[in-house]
Amino acid sequence: MRTFRNTDKAALRRRVAQGLRGFHRDDGGAIILLALAAVMILMMLAWVLWDAGKMGRHKLTVQAAADTAAYSQAAIKARAMNNLAYANIAKRSTVGIHSQYKALWESYKRWFALQVALCAAGDDSACQRVSDNQPILEAERENDFATFRDELGEQYYLQDLIAIDNYQRYTHALTPWWGWSEAVLRAARNGAGMAASFPAPQGTPKNAPILDSVTDQVMTQVGSTPLVKYTGHRDLLPVKISDYQYMLGTGMSQGLSFMGAEYEANNQLHKQNSEAGAASQAVIQGARNHFSSAVTGYSQSVFGEYGKPWKLFRTTNPAHWTSWTSNLVVTYRRKEELFDEMRQKYGPVPKDYHLDNEEMFRLSGYWGMARAEISFQDSSREPTLWHPRWTARMRPVALPGEFQQAGLQMSSIYHDMIPYLALSGIINTGDSGIVNDSIDDLVFMERANRALGQSTVEGIAK
Repeated sequence: MRTFRNTDKAALRRRVAQGLRGFHRDDGGAIILLALAAVMILMMLAWVLWDAGKMGRHKLTVQAAADTAAYSQAAIKARAMNNLAYANIAKRSTVGIHSQYKALWESYKRWFALQVALCAAGDDSACQRVSDNQPILEAERENDFATFRDELGEQYYLQDLIAIDNYQRYTHALTPWWGWSEAVLRAARNGAGMAASFPAPQGTPKNAPILDSVTDQVMTQVGSTPLVKYTGHRDLLPVKISDYQYMLGTGMSQGLSFMGAEYEANNQLHKQNSEAGAASQAVIQGARNHFSSAVTGYSQSVFGEYGKPWKLFRTTNPAHWTSWTSNLVVTYRRKEELFDEMRQKYGPVPKDYHLDNEEMFRLSGYWGMARAEISFQDSSREPTLWHPRWTARMRPVALPGEFQQAGLQMSSIYHDMIPYLALSGIINTGDSGIVNDSIDDLVFMERANRALGQSTVEGIAK
């Protein structure tokens, strides 16, 4: 084996030293270090822009989901209001036709009784009218009016009104859940995992412990205060059942165009016989006088509850009206992973605080909020259920003084929403685990809403 001699070692050291001195003097490739630093900076900027863009897209998506859900829910309610109005018109027409026949019959009987009295007083023309009309009166009593009274009234008109009334009651009961399900569906299709609206529909599904306990979980972690309240509001259309007098008072007795048309038709039919024309005019004019009593008397006795129209609630407090006619929708989407969890990848200054459960104090998901309402689009008249002019429109979350006048707090509204947020998440994902995965954000929003008073809530546009 060959061994290095001292002279060889010395020569090797000299060559190495010469090589190092040459490398030190050679400045080729120095730019690579600057390029590497620039690349690192550009990568960090790219990550920031990517994360910021992704967060912005998620936030816009969740807000768009809230807008779409709120408008869709209001559109469902507006459609239901128009359906109630059409059904009201059908009721009024049916009751009107029924009462018209009764009013004509009563007028004809009274006119005939007057002719009998005039004949007894020596009026020969009245005696002739009695002679001409007595067989007609008896035939009407035994045939047409008997059929109208015994068959058409209860078996024909009443059956129609029962069907119309059932439809109105069905629409009134179904619409809150119909609107809620439409809002949840629209929110899910637009990227929100959870959605809820205020006021909430009546009741929640039974035998669902996770829905019953989710509010308790939130309150346990945040703690109970005097602000832990519930509104007690339930989503109902702003309508109620009225009476026959209301039907008369909304244009039925004044707008009897069918009687005027029949009067004109009779005049044309009997234009060559002034006696017959005068008789027709007298009967129809008398029917106008008896129509109101026929509606509130005879027709009401036949149709009962089924013929009653629906009308709007009336209130002197505008804030109550807006709470009845609008829905506040909240949407939520769970956080998606960015380049690094919690965006702590650049070595920031160490925190000077420590929390037992930091997740509860840091929002990790995305929330959206919007409000829409139904509106009567006819400035020439007061809102009613006789004109299908209802439509939907977006509106601010809170107008100045609105929540205060309505006796509402944002925290109480959120308390009402919590179980419905959980329900919508389970429906959208098919997995109850979404509730536990989102509990920290539900807790965060509980804290945030407790901080919203009557003045601060007015600053929320969406």
